[in-house]
Amino acid sequence: MKYWIFSAVTTMAFAANSEARVLDAVRAVVQDRPILNSDVTMRVQAVKASASLASILGVSAASFDEDKALQSLIEEKIVLVSAKEHGAEPSEAEVGKQVGVIASQNHISVEKLKQSLQAEKIDFDLYKENISVQLAKRAIIEKELRSSSAGQNDQELKNYYEKNLSDEYDLAAIRKPNNPSSRNVLSVVRSRILKQPSRMAEQLKTHKASDLGWNDPSSLNEAFQKALQGVGPNSLVTAPFVWNNAAYLLVIKGRRKGSAENFDGAKEQIRQQIQAKDVEERFQSWIEQKKKTMNIVVNKT
Repeated sequence: MKYWIFSAVTTMAFAANSEARVLDAVRAVVQDRPILNSDVTMRVQAVKASASLASILGVSAASFDEDKALQSLIEEKIVLVSAKEHGAEPSEAEVGKQVGVIASQNHISVEKLKQSLQAEKIDFDLYKENISVQLAKRAIIEKELRSSSAGQNDQELKNYYEKNLSDEYDLAAIRKPNNPSSRNVLSVVRSRILKQPSRMAEQLKTHKASDLGWNDPSSLNEAFQKALQGVGPNSLVTAPFVWNNAAYLLVIKGRRKGSAENFDGAKEQIRQQIQAKDVEERFQSWIEQKKKTMNIVVNKT
């Protein structure tokens, strides 16, 4: 879509009196894509209103302000513009398909997904916008970054593994729909396990927990990692948390140190972990470089 910018503001004429009044102002432009003051304000309000949205966007609600919102929106436009240049900007149909996949993974309908998002104070259009950005980011990584990622030989992987042996947890996960009632249930389960560890097996059975087996926390998704970081050295259970539009509780059935003997089984996982970290670091460098080379104008407020 072509955006025509006639000045630093856009205007709207109200039919009642034909008087043109300033409706909004352009805060920044990335190539031909404007970011309005209202976009920035609404993003701050949305993040402040929903801890779940802050988690999805990977930001801290407490410290999120207009400057951070503007930078986030600029980076999102950079990703979308760059994906378009590669002929890979996600279409509405592709975004809709991904929404369906997410709903299916959570064993709910798209309509139920919308209701759940609404309960978490997440605007559905904003949720879809984030999916579009993530799909575009994936395309950029595949086309510009991953292909140049250097592989690691077995000795390099083994050296990394032995240097970074960490605690491993024998985990079980209790998953519930993401709503206040279910999160309250998880809080009660957590309290019971902390007060009576001997009832752990009973609680896991009652709430149909999934056995995740032994895991190095660094191999888990970011939400699971954060949850485990919040537990003490002797704690048996995390606090309830939200990931992928579901509420979770992780129960720690056992702890152990990783061992070099486990290297062969973990080799490919380590390789993927190193490459993912490498790609993310290079993606951030790519973003910073694009900020210098792309046509970006920020209007002073």
